[in-house]
This record gives sequence, structure tokens and C-alpha cells, in this order.
Amino acid sequence: MLSSAVAGIDQALWDIAGRALDLPVYRLLGGPVRDRVRVYGWVGGDDPSAVAESIAAQCEAGLTAVKLNASGVTGALPSAASTAAIVERASIARSTLGDDRDFALDFHGRISPAAARRLIPTLEPFQPLFIEEPVLPGGDQAALTRLVNGIEHADRDR
Repeated sequence: MLSSAVAGIDQALWDIAGRALDLPVYRLLGGPVRDRVRVYGWVGGDDPSAVAESIAAQCEAGLTAVKLNASGVTGALPSAASTAAIVERASIARSTLGDDRDFALDFHGRISPAAARRLIPTLEPFQPLFIEEPVLPGGDQAALTRLVNGIEHADRDR
């Protein structure tokens, strides 16, 4: 939470400086670096029955990527049913989007490193663009490092 607060203050200070100098912030940061930026739309996901409809609406609006909750509130060690529901959300997202669009899953730090290590490989067939915050950031950094290294080693060993 502290990092989020510092980031918010940082953004506010850039905004204040830009307004005081009557310049857009990108000019203060050295100028534009690209003409286009890909964005994604948020589609919720706590209620899996609405995922496909929410994704379709974002696609109709012209977006090529969406981000959704990987799950509703769940325990640090999700049950088999909770795990199946997470995989089902990914399946729904992929089937709704097809192969030309992308989705990302946000766990909001809701699961443990052990659960993330078990769960993330089950999501690979659906090719999420990224998985956000599977475990709480800044908490157990060593566990997060082991999680990432464990997944990389598992990929290498296949």
C-alpha cells in the first residue's frame, strides 16, 4: 500500500508541475516516445456468468485486450472448486476473445506462493497476456522469487 501511496503522490506532483508550467506532463518527461499506446479494458470477473458479456462489450468498443479478476474472494489456498472456477474464467476469456485479442488476470494478491505455483501453469494453455499480483507484493519477496524461479525451471525442464 505504501508504494501505491507514493506513486499517487508522484503522479499528483507531476500534474501540479504541468499545470503550473502550462505544459503536458509528457513534455516535462522529455516528449512523446510513441504515437500509439495499447490499452486494455477492465471487465470485473467476480461474477463469472457476466465475463463473456463484459468482454464482448469491450471488444465492440474497439479494445483488443481486457483484464479481469482471476477470482472472487478466495482463500490463500483455493479449493479444487475455486481453482476450477479460475481456469474457467480464463477459458471463457480466451474463447470470447479468440486468438487475435488478449486478456490478463488480476489475482489482487489473494493466493499464496504455493497456490500460485500450482495454479499458474494450469492457465498457460489460455495464454494470458500477463498475470497480475498472484501474491501480495512486498510481503514475502523470497517466496515470490522462488515462485518465479520455480515456474522458469519447470518451463526449462519440460
